[in-house]
Amino acid sequence: MKRRVIAVLAIVILLLVVIAGYLFLLRPAEQVFSEEVAAWSMCDPAVNKLTIDPDRVDPGDQVVFNASVLNMGPAASGSAELVFLVDDVEVGRVTVGPLEENAEVEVSAPWRVEEHGRYWVSARLEPGESTSDRDSYNNIKTGILRVSGGLPEPELEVDLSDLESFHPNPGESYNVTLNFRNPSFADVRNIPVKFYVDGEVIGSGTIEYLPQGMRKDLYFQWFDVKPGEHIIQVQMDLPEEFPYAASQRVKSWYIATPDITTLYDRALEKDKWVSIGPRILTDGAGGLPTGSVGRVNSIAFHPTNRDIMYAGAVLGGVWKTEDEGNSWKPLTDKLLPFFTGNALIVDPNHGDIVYFGTGDSSVDIYKSIDGGKHWTPFRNTPSSFFPSGVKKLVLEYEAYASPNFVIYAATKDGLLRYRSTNPWATGSLPNEWTLIRSGYVADIAVNPADPNVVYASVAGEGVLFTDKGLTITKDSDWIYGAMGPVIQGLKDKVFTFDVYWGNPVSVFAAITDPADGYNLGIYKSVFPHTSFSTVHVYTKKEIDGLYNPFIRVRPMDPDVIYFGGVRLYKRYISTGKEFQIVGIHDDMHAMEWYSESGTYYVCCDGGIWRCTYKSNAADNCVPRNYDLRVTQFYDFDASQINSGLMIGGTQDCGTIMYRGVPDWKIINGGDGAYSLIGPGDQVFYSQHQYLNDTSRSDKGINTWWGDWTSAKGVGARTLPEGREWAGYWWASYITVSPIDADIVLAQGDQVYFTYDGGKTWEPMGPAGANVKGDVTRVVIQPQTYNWIAGTTTGQIWETSQGGSVGVGSWHQILPETNAIIASMAFAPTNPHVLYVACRTGDPYYRVLRLEEITSESWVPTWISGNLPANVQVRTIAGDGHSDSLVYVGTDKGVFQGDVNAPAYDTWHPYNDGLPLIEITDLLVDNTSKQLRAATNGRGAWTVVTGP
Repeated sequence: MKRRVIAVLAIVILLLVVIAGYLFLLRPAEQVFSEEVAAWSMCDPAVNKLTIDPDRVDPGDQVVFNASVLNMGPAASGSAELVFLVDDVEVGRVTVGPLEENAEVEVSAPWRVEEHGRYWVSARLEPGESTSDRDSYNNIKTGILRVSGGLPEPELEVDLSDLESFHPNPGESYNVTLNFRNPSFADVRNIPVKFYVDGEVIGSGTIEYLPQGMRKDLYFQWFDVKPGEHIIQVQMDLPEEFPYAASQRVKSWYIATPDITTLYDRALEKDKWVSIGPRILTDGAGGLPTGSVGRVNSIAFHPTNRDIMYAGAVLGGVWKTEDEGNSWKPLTDKLLPFFTGNALIVDPNHGDIVYFGTGDSSVDIYKSIDGGKHWTPFRNTPSSFFPSGVKKLVLEYEAYASPNFVIYAATKDGLLRYRSTNPWATGSLPNEWTLIRSGYVADIAVNPADPNVVYASVAGEGVLFTDKGLTITKDSDWIYGAMGPVIQGLKDKVFTFDVYWGNPVSVFAAITDPADGYNLGIYKSVFPHTSFSTVHVYTKKEIDGLYNPFIRVRPMDPDVIYFGGVRLYKRYISTGKEFQIVGIHDDMHAMEWYSESGTYYVCCDGGIWRCTYKSNAADNCVPRNYDLRVTQFYDFDASQINSGLMIGGTQDCGTIMYRGVPDWKIINGGDGAYSLIGPGDQVFYSQHQYLNDTSRSDKGINTWWGDWTSAKGVGARTLPEGREWAGYWWASYITVSPIDADIVLAQGDQVYFTYDGGKTWEPMGPAGANVKGDVTRVVIQPQTYNWIAGTTTGQIWETSQGGSVGVGSWHQILPETNAIIASMAFAPTNPHVLYVACRTGDPYYRVLRLEEITSESWVPTWISGNLPANVQVRTIAGDGHSDSLVYVGTDKGVFQGDVNAPAYDTWHPYNDGLPLIEITDLLVDNTSKQLRAATNGRGAWTVVTGP
C-alpha cells in the first residue's frame, strides 16, 4: 500500500512538472525592445587612443602614457576610471567624465623605467555603475615600451592601418602603403617582403636598410579589386637572430569590401536597393536645361590634381569626381544623420584632407583625411549652440611652408576661428575654437597671403574687416567703416561680397533689401576702406536679386563682376550698368574660380556648371552632372500596366519621367510636386508649387513640356488657392481613380473632386461640426472604390463612392487622435487592409493598421511597436507579396514591419544599399511588385521584396 501511494505521488509530481513546463513554453514573450533599438540611446565611453612618449628609452628615463577617452554613443556618460598598466601591474589611475555625446578628454600618466627589456603597456577603461556601456570591447588599448640594454635584438613591425580606409569601387585598383618600423636598438638590413591578397602574391620588395627607431614605406598596387571579404597578409623573410620571428614573420589583416550603395546596373537581388536615377535629366524644357540633376550648394577643388573635385548637395551629402565632373561618386551615404552640404574646403597643402560644413546643430563640421573615404566629427556642438550649422569655411596657412593653419567658419550665429599645427587631426576640442564675431555672418574672405586679414559681412552692420584675425576675440575689435551709412542699421538686408586681392585691394558688395522690393545695390570699396561707392542700384525689374545672392570678381580683372541670384549675371563695370545673363539653370548657390584666366564652376538648383569666361561675348557653360544623383523628389507615381514607366515631381527640376533607364526626361517645368499617371498611361497630371497649379497632359509617354493644359477648373468651380492645405510638402496631395483617368481627388478644407479631368472641381466633404481639421490625404479603395480621407487632427472618414458620380454620406472610421494623417496606402494583396502613417510627437501614434471587417466597420491597430522613437515617419506602403509586411519611409531611411511579429520586434531597418536619407514617397509597382522609394536628395530607388 505504501509503495502504491508513493507511485501515485510520483506520477502526480511528474504530471505537475510536465504541466508547468508546458505552461512555461506557452508563456507570453517578454516584451522588451530589441538590443539594437535599446542601444540607440546608450552612451559608449571608449579608449580612443594610447601613445607612449617616447616608446624607446634608456633605463632610468621617464615616459608618459597618453590616452584619450571618447564618448561614442548618442547619450551622455557618467564618470569612469582610466587605468594604466605595465605588464598587467597598475601604475596609474585617472577619473574621467562625465562626457557629453561625442565629447573627448585626454589624460596622461608618467612612469619611470628602471630595467631594460620589453614592457606591455595598456590603458583600460572601467566605467562607473552609473555609466551604461554600449560596447565594452573598445575599452582597452595596448602598446609596447622598449628599454635599451643587454644584447641588441632586431625587430621589425609593419603597419597596415592604411587598409582601414580601404573603400575602392569594385573593378578599381588600390595603392597599398605598408609602413615598416624598426622599434629595436639594432639596425635591420636586407629583409625580403611579399604582399598577399587571399593567398595570392600581389607584389614583393626588399627593405635594404632600416636604422634603429626609423620608418620606411613600401608600396604595392592591388589591381581589379573584388567586392567581398579578403585576407591581406604581409610576409617578411626574417633571419634567425630576430627574437620574435614567429609573431613578426606574417602580419594578417581582415577587410570587407562591400558593394557601394550605387551599383546601379547590378542584377536585382532580394532586399537590396538599387538606384534608378536620375543619372541625368534629358530633353530640357520650360526653362530647365538638359543636364540638370538637382540642387548643389558648394564645390571645392583638389590643390594639385584639378581633375579631383568635391561637391556638397543640399540634402544629398558630399560627392567626388576624379575626372573633372565626367562622373561622380557619393561619399556620405551612410552618415547618420544625413547632412546638408552647406560648405566644403580642401586643405591647400594636403589634397586628401577635406572639411564638410553641415546644416546640422550637433555636428557642424565633418572631416576626412583620406579623400572622403571616411569621415569623423571634427567639431561637435551642443544642440543649443550654432543651431544653423556652418554656412562657409575658409582655411589658410599662416605662412609659406609653415605647419600652422587657421580655419574660419561662418554661421548665422557668429564667426569661429580654429588654429592648429596638425592638419591630420581627425577631431577638435571645443576650447580650440574661438568665437571672434557674433551675429549672422553671411560671407567671409581671408587674404591668401595673410590670414590676419579677414573680411566678414554681418547682417544689420555691413561688411567689416580686421587685420588681427589670428588674435581677435571680441566684436569691438572689428573695423566698421567699410560700408558706412549705406548699410548699417538695416537688419533685414542680405549681404554678399568678394575681394579683389590685386593692387589696390578692392571689396565688391551686393545688397538686396526686402524693404525696397528686393532691389539690388552693387558697391565698391578700396583699401583702407574708409568709404564705399555705389556702382549701381538695380530694380527688381532689371535683375532678380532675391534668391541666395553672391557676388564674385574675376581674379585677373576687377572690371568684371558676376552676381548670382535667381540667375547668374555678368557685368563690365567700365562700360555700363547692364548685366548679361549667363545661360544655365536658375537659382544660384555658389561660384568658384577654377583658374585665374577665366574658368569657373557654378552651383545651382540644377547641379554644377563649368563655364569659360568670354570677353565681350556670352560665357560658354556646360553641365558637369553625370551620375550626380541628388534629385529631390516630392513624390512619384507608377503606371498600373508598365513597370518601366514612372513620373515624379522634383524640387526645381520640374516633373520628370522614367522610361526604364536612369536618364529621366523633363516633361514639365518649374518645381514639380504631386504627379499622377492615369489608368491606361495616356493621361498625366502634374503640379507646380500650388494646388491650383495642377495641369494635365493627354500625350502619355510622348508628353513634352508644351503639352500641358490647366486642370484647376474654371470660374467658381476651381481648386483652392494657396501653397498647401496642411500638406506635408508645400504642394497639395492629389490622386486619380484606378478605373477612370478623368476622376481625380484633391485635398483641401475638404475633399475636392473632378469627374471631367480638371475642367471643374467641387467640394465633396467630409464637412460639418464633427469634422475636425483640414483634409491631408485621400485614397480610393480598390474593388469598392470608396473614398477614405484623413485630416490634420488624425480623424479618418469614409464615403461610399462605387466609381459613380455623386457621393454618399461620410462616416467616421477613426476618431480624433491629434496625429496628422501624413500618408495612407492599401495592402496590394488585400484591399481590406489600410496602412496609415501619422505625423505626431507621440511615438505610439505613428503607424496604424486598419482592417475592414464588414462594410463601414474598420478595426484599428496601432503598430508603431519598436520603431525608434527619434524616427519621423513620412510615408507608408504595403508589400506586393504579403499583406502582413509594411514599409515606412522616414527621415532616416526605410523600415520594414511585420504585423505578425511581437510589438517589441515589429520593425527593422531596411536599407541595404539605400542611403540613410529622408524618404518622401513609397509605392509598390503594380506589375513588377517591386517597392519604389523617392528621396529628398538622392533620387529614386527600387528593391525586390519578395520571391
